Amino acid sequence: MMNKQLVDLFFSQAKRYCQETEDCLNHMKSAATQPDDVEEMIHRFHWFAGAGGTCGYPTISKLGRACERICLSVKKHETTPDTRMISAWQTLLDRLKAEVESAESNKC
Repeated sequence: MMNKQLVDLFFSQAKRYCQETEDCLNHMKSAATQPDDVEEMIHRFHWFAGAGGTCGYPTISKLGRACERICLSVKKHETTPDTRMISAWQTLLDRLKAEVESAESNKC
């Protein structure tokens, strides 16, 4: 079982990263996407992939990995995310936020 302080820290960071990712996506929707935007997304989604698994939340980890893969593909191909890709990120982020909320409300 995870230490309560560690679990609380996980959820605090998860909610912060969800909000920061939402802000980044909103910026991408309203302005030209910069390479730093994608790097920020990679960093955040990588954290969800790792920390979610470490703290015992495999669905959060899986969603983080899915989002990270999309980001890495964009970076590898040096493409600018189009509206379809941004929409896919938004859908996955919405699922991730819902999963974080659900996991937090069900924590021991």
